[in-house]
Amino acid sequence: VASSQKGIGSDKADAGKIYHQSVVSLFESQWSTIQMVVLREILLSAVRAGDPLTAWSAAARLLRSYYPLITPAGQNGLANALLNSSERLPPGTRCADPALPFIRVHSFPVHPTQMDIVKRNPAREDWWAGAAPSGPFIYTPFSKGDTSNIKKQELIWIVGEPIQVLVELANPCGFDLRVDSIYLSVHSGNFDAFPVSISLLPNSSKVITLSGIPTSVGPVSIPGCIVHCFGVITEHLFKEVDNLLLGAAQGLVLSDPFRCCGSPKLKNVSVPSISVVPPLPLLISHVVGGDGAIILYEGEIRDVWISLANAGTVPIEQAHISLSGKNQDSVISYSSETLKSSLPLKPGAEVTFPHDLPLFDFSMPSSSPFVR
Repeated sequence: VASSQKGIGSDKADAGKIYHQSVVSLFESQWSTIQMVVLREILLSAVRAGDPLTAWSAAARLLRSYYPLITPAGQNGLANALLNSSERLPPGTRCADPALPFIRVHSFPVHPTQMDIVKRNPAREDWWAGAAPSGPFIYTPFSKGDTSNIKKQELIWIVGEPIQVLVELANPCGFDLRVDSIYLSVHSGNFDAFPVSISLLPNSSKVITLSGIPTSVGPVSIPGCIVHCFGVITEHLFKEVDNLLLGAAQGLVLSDPFRCCGSPKLKNVSVPSISVVPPLPLLISHVVGGDGAIILYEGEIRDVWISLANAGTVPIEQAHISLSGKNQDSVISYSSETLKSSLPLKPGAEVTFPHDLPLFDFSMPSSSPFVR
């Protein structure tokens, strides 16, 4: 009897939940219809009054907020209204109401040249020895912390070194979308963003790479992207799209534009706390000649020439060479004097010196020099 009563109670709760969602959906549909009528009247009135910016804003809000309720022909009509309005505006006009595409953060990839930062201890000559990874670069650009709380993550960028951010764009409408330019929006003023152009097919999404270079030390704030589309410049905020997707997941808004375009469900990625540090030394190493694979016979010793180049923007005053991999104990010596005599190594300069290797098979890809 108790089990039967529990089942009846559960059925009533489910029915109540479904009824609540139905009421919310009905109210949302009716309210959306009222808002669409109001925005349509604003658009028509602005066109008659010769106010192209107000007309553009109304058309953008209609298309962005109510595309699921508008037919493909109606979507095309709004796109034409946006273009017609922009032709009557001065070049470079900005509007507070974004149109398309929808934009969300995808990820913050690690640059291949980024390495672990070890803070120098002037009291120790071998200050690099025994240093545990501090976190910013070797495996992840994020500092250590509770990985379950993404809000605590911090990202370190370096002045003068290019960075990349992956964002996903969605066009849930039935026409081809041309984005004349898109780049990261940075309010802190210490970052140069590089614009790119992109085209999106109807009902499609695409992950693109946006890049730039930090220019000075300090925090970096990236709230979204600056987009030039339909002849007008707008700012697309990541937070607004995050709220939209949360509402779609809860059934409180009409549709998820990314799921409409066939994009897989993506874990919410928040913009971390980003700080820029001063320029750091950056050495790039490679084997001179050959493909990096060397076979030695028993008793044979051979010199392997290693080239180091300063790819950074500051001189390198101190460097230490060690061998990573399983064969580091078999290195007899390397010409440390050649390296020391070349220091400080200015930006763009290069130095070449030999490693003495004996007896066994040595493969540079698995035993490459680690440079500090």
